[in-house]
Amino acid sequence: MQKKRKFLSFPHAQTAMELAVFGAILIFILGIMIRYSLNFNYAQRQSLIAMRMAMSESFKSAEAGRATRNVSTVMFVEDRTTADLNKFGSASRAPFVAAATAIFSKNLLMPVDFGDEQDLPVMDIYINGKHFVFSVAGFKEYDLTSPSPPANNVARGVPNINFRWNVEWDRSCGGRGCRKLFTVNPNMPTNNHWDPNCLPCFDLYRDGFTGGPDDVTQQSDRDIFAWQWRMINGVVSKDDTGVNLDKGINTSVDLDGDLKEELILDYQKSGAIITMVRVLDFQEGDIDSTYNDFTGPPEKRPGLKDDIQIYTYARDGTYLLVEEGKQGADQVVKSTQKRNVRDIVQRAVQLSNNTGRVCNNPTWNPDVDVCVNSNIECFNSANIYQTCYATDSKVLYVRSRIGDLRGRKWITNLGTRGF
Repeated sequence: MQKKRKFLSFPHAQTAMELAVFGAILIFILGIMIRYSLNFNYAQRQSLIAMRMAMSESFKSAEAGRATRNVSTVMFVEDRTTADLNKFGSASRAPFVAAATAIFSKNLLMPVDFGDEQDLPVMDIYINGKHFVFSVAGFKEYDLTSPSPPANNVARGVPNINFRWNVEWDRSCGGRGCRKLFTVNPNMPTNNHWDPNCLPCFDLYRDGFTGGPDDVTQQSDRDIFAWQWRMINGVVSKDDTGVNLDKGINTSVDLDGDLKEELILDYQKSGAIITMVRVLDFQEGDIDSTYNDFTGPPEKRPGLKDDIQIYTYARDGTYLLVEEGKQGADQVVKSTQKRNVRDIVQRAVQLSNNTGRVCNNPTWNPDVDVCVNSNIECFNSANIYQTCYATDSKVLYVRSRIGDLRGRKWITNLGTRGF
């Protein structure tokens, strides 16, 4: 009789166990699908919002007669809560990043006046609801007759800047000499100035050492290379051998020896020789979008850094209660969670230059709470919870205060047998 009972009860127990395991797997897979679907919907929604906002900002800038957002770039960074798949419901934060660029061409060719900061090109970054406007270019004046290279390029450690500044002076120009200017000369069939046999034109670093690793030495490579340098004289000219602002000839040239072109807006001259230029320099904004490993070390690469810190502070009323016992005839396990916490999410943005638009400038960046001299001051007791900019390292620490008042209740009925 006992053997018969064991024989009859075994299939029922096995079936119940198989159903339980299958149900658990099914619920687990369903939960993962829902979670990934929700994350995808969040990301897609954020991308669409970024695109619509970029288009809107470009349109509004054009209608206001400004060139600042002719090319509008908007980036969103949000650290959103996601729940783990367990009965205690612990929460973590997952980053969502979306960016979009839009162009409204109404004022795309509108000239920019030197010194008009309202026309400087900018990009908008939203980090957990905080809005920051960073310029991607700046106005600069360069004295082309100075015997010393621009201090900003010396400070950046631009390779061979002293050598180039000394040798790139044409003493035979106009009797008293003039600065040699260099423009990027593209390899195009209609370009009459393209010369694949000009070896100095393929000295990409312009360091004067032919045959170096930065030179295009092979004839077969030069024939298909995308560009080369073309030297023009720093003079006002009616043809394309110099600069002609009226006709827009040679207005984008390397004026400061950093191997990157600047846009000439105005100049002063002595006779036909250009002595001083006012330019729109795309390396002098809050963020240098042309930055590369040649420009500086990777740890100084501008933009959003990988560093992130989250501080969680609990308040009264935060608890996790787990109960187990009889409820009627059944064994029941309950878990109740109540949260009353605040998360301080810290993200860091590396800037390229101290332009003055980040500190004490409510027109550009009202969400910056404090500016200090060093990183250490951004982490003292007075500034640890504030959005802080350290001028020595040019790092902006964005700190967002996010409240969390969620709660949940989980009940598991174990049945009469309790297992």
